[in-house]
Amino acid sequence: VAPLFDENACRFREGADDLEGLAASIQSVLLWISSNDSSAANRVLAVQSIQANEDTIPHIIERIMDVDSKVREAAIELLRTGVSPENLDEDQKIEILQSGLTKRCTKTHAKTVQLITCNWLKAAKFDPIKLLDSLNPVLNETVCDKVVRVLLEVAPKLDCETSICNNLGEPELRSLKQQMTKKRCLVQDEETPLNASLAYFLRIKCDTSDNKSDAIFEAVDDIPSLCNLLNAQTDKLIEFNESDSYDDLDEDEAAEFEDNQNFICLQLIHMASASELQEEGSRRHFISIIRSMLSRLATPDDLVDACVKSLASAHDSESHFLQTISEVLADVEDDDTFHSRDHDEKAVIIVRQMRIIAILSIVLESLSGQMVSHPILEGFFQHLSPAITSKNAVVREHGVICLSKFCLLSPEDKLLDEFMPLLMTIAGSVEERVEVRVQSLLALSDLALIHENLLA
Repeated sequence: VAPLFDENACRFREGADDLEGLAASIQSVLLWISSNDSSAANRVLAVQSIQANEDTIPHIIERIMDVDSKVREAAIELLRTGVSPENLDEDQKIEILQSGLTKRCTKTHAKTVQLITCNWLKAAKFDPIKLLDSLNPVLNETVCDKVVRVLLEVAPKLDCETSICNNLGEPELRSLKQQMTKKRCLVQDEETPLNASLAYFLRIKCDTSDNKSDAIFEAVDDIPSLCNLLNAQTDKLIEFNESDSYDDLDEDEAAEFEDNQNFICLQLIHMASASELQEEGSRRHFISIIRSMLSRLATPDDLVDACVKSLASAHDSESHFLQTISEVLADVEDDDTFHSRDHDEKAVIIVRQMRIIAILSIVLESLSGQMVSHPILEGFFQHLSPAITSKNAVVREHGVICLSKFCLLSPEDKLLDEFMPLLMTIAGSVEERVEVRVQSLLALSDLALIHENLLA
C-alpha cells in the first residue's frame, strides 16, 4: 500500500493535471485498506476517509458486516452523515438494516437505530408510514418488523440527552414523538385505498401494545367494521382476478397488485385475531367472515393459512373448531361460483381438491393429541380420499402428505386396518410417480417412529 501512496504523492508534487485520476487512485487504496488491512484501527480510519458516492456506497455497506464493531460503527456513521436516503435504493436499505439491526452487538444496533431516526425518518418528516413505503414491507416484512418495533420502543424514551438522537433538536424530537404516537385510522376516506404500510404499522402497533383492544379501536371503530373491511378487501382482490383488468396488466404488475392486496388482508386478519375477540357478537361475526372466505374457491391461497389459524384461535374448544371446519369443507365441495379462466371443469376440480388439502393440512398441524378418534376428525377422510386417488400427480402427492398428518391423529387399529395397507400399496406401486411414492415412504417412516410395533 505504501508504494501506492508514494507514487500518488510524487504525481501531486510534480503538478499532475489528472486530479480526478489521483483522487480515484487514493479512493481505491482506501477501499482496499477498509476491507483487507489486518488492523481494525486502520480499517476504521480508511472507512472514515472514504468519500461516499454511488460507486463507494456498496463498499461502505459491506463494512457493516466487518468483524470489528468499531469498523461497523464507522461505516454506519458515514452512511448517516454522508449519504442521503434518496441515494440508497430499496435493496441497499434492506441490506443495511439486516446487518445493522442485530442482537449480537448492542453498539452496532444502537448506531443503526440512530441512522434510522436521525437520517431516514427525518428525511420522511418523521412519518413512519413514508419510511415503510420506502422499505416495501410487502416484500421485506421481517426487516420492516424490526424497524417498526424499534421505533415504537425508542420513541417514548427519546429526549435531547439521549445518545441516539443527539443530532436532533427539541422541535424535531417533539415532531418524532407526535408522529409515532398519533392516532391513525385504517380508512382515511372512501376514495383513498388502504395503504399496505399503514395496515402493517397498525398491526405491529397492536401486537406491541399492552392493551391490544384499545390499540385496535384507535385504528377502526369496532371488530365488525374491521371484518367488513377485510371482506371488502378480499372481494376487491377476487374481482381483480376475475376482471379484464388482470389481462390488461403485464405479469409483474398483476403480481405486485395481488401481493399488495394479500398483504393488506393478512394484516387485517392478524389485527382481528390480536383483539382476542372477547365480545361474543364480534367473535361470531369474525368467524362468519373467515368461514365465508375459506369456503370460496376464489379466495387466494396465500390467505388460507392465516384464515385457518385465526379461526382456530377464535373458538373456545377444538371440538367447536372441528365442527366449523367440517362445515367449511362441505361448503368448499358445494361451491359452484368459481370458474377457471379457460372454463376448464377439470381445473376447477383440481383447485377444489387442493383447497381441501390446504385447509386440512393446517387443521391437522394445529390439533392436539386429545382429538384422536374424534368422530368429526375421522369424517375428514371422506374429503381427503378423492385427492389421494386423483388423476393429477401433484394433487396425489399433496394428498399423501396430508394423509401422513391425518394418520398421526388416528387410532392404532385404524392405522393397521386402513391406512397402513393404503400407504404400502402406494409406496410399492411401480406405476406411481416417484414423488408420490417417496411421500408415502416418509409417512410410513414417521408412523414407525411413533408406533414401534407397526412394521413388525
